[in-house]
Parts: sequence; structure tokens; C-alpha cells
Amino acid sequence: LPLGVAVLGVMLTSHDVLLTPSLFLPVALGIGGMLAVKVEPAQNQRTGWSFAAGTVGGAALFVAGCVAILALTPQLSGGRLQNEAMFTSRGGYGARLPAPSFPGLFQFDDLPASQASYLREDGTPLRRVNWSAHSWPAVRQGEYTFRQRDTVLFAATDISDPRQNGRTYEVAVPLAVSALCFIVLGTILAWSIATAAACRGYLPRTD
Repeated sequence: LPLGVAVLGVMLTSHDVLLTPSLFLPVALGIGGMLAVKVEPAQNQRTGWSFAAGTVGGAALFVAGCVAILALTPQLSGGRLQNEAMFTSRGGYGARLPAPSFPGLFQFDDLPASQASYLREDGTPLRRVNWSAHSWPAVRQGEYTFRQRDTVLFAATDISDPRQNGRTYEVAVPLAVSALCFIVLGTILAWSIATAAACRGYLPRTD
């Protein structure tokens, strides 16, 4: 359990574990917690409290980092569409939205219901329309819509092929906090409390 929670915490913040030394902290605490069980009984009290302090401190730093990310990340996640990855669809051209930073913490909001978004062609905003599975074409000249949560469908301002017209397309969509973030944070909190409570057994008896 300690190592599993530690790995989940690392996966939430980065996929580049080997190149980010600070992310070794939760993994090291998880491994150390398992090794502490094999320590001689005479050393259990000191070892248990040291790992309890490290676990609570590491969890507190992780939670503080998540709160900082949530506070500093803008409400809209922007990026540039890759022209070579676009495909034809429903009278226009589709493209996958650029992945947001910290994808374990954030996911794209409910795009069909949200109006806080934009798609720009060389700085010129395109007009958003609501997606309809029964209309053809789904988008007309200078329009865009979201067919799926992570896919945008649009047509250039002059009906040209965006894969070959040499123009830049920038998109921004609202973000929502992933439910996985709250699950992992709650698990880390419960684990920290359970670890601190278990270490009470290492205290010397006074009666």
C-alpha cells in the first residue's frame, strides 16, 4: 500500500520520474516504510517515528504542491494544433486538443455545455457553434465546434485546407480537476493518519 500510493502520487504530477529527483521522495518513503518492518525490535521506536514524520511531511509537501498547481494554473489550457495531424471530418477538419499540463490533475471540462473557449487562425477568432450529429456540414466557413471532449472540428476562414495553408491554429479550452486527484489526496491523507496512529505502538508503556 505505501509504495502503491507513492507511485500514484508521482504519476499524478509527472511521467518523467527518472529525470526529476524530487519525485523520488514519495517512492523512497514507500520503500523505506516496508523495510522498516524488518528492523530489529530495539530500533522500532526510533525508526517508526522517523518514517512517520517523513511520511506526514512528504504527504504535506505533496498536498501543498497540488494546491499551488491548482491556484497558479490558468482556467484555460491553450496550445497549438498540429497541422500535419489534422484529418477531414463532417465538412471540416478535426484535430486532437493539446494535452494539458499535469494531465493527472486536470482534464478538459464539459465542452458542450461550456462556452469559455476559443480557436484562432493566425490570431483571427473563429465562431463557435454547437455540435449537432444531424447537420451537414457540421461546421461552415470560419466556424468550430467540439465533437468530443478532446477533439475540435473547424473550417478555415477561406475554406482552405489547414494542413497546407501554412496558417497557425491556436485553441484554448477550460479545465476541470480530475476526480482521481481527490481520490489520491484522500488516500494519502488516510495513509498518513494510519501511519502516525500505528507508530503509537512503538511508544514505551508507562504502566
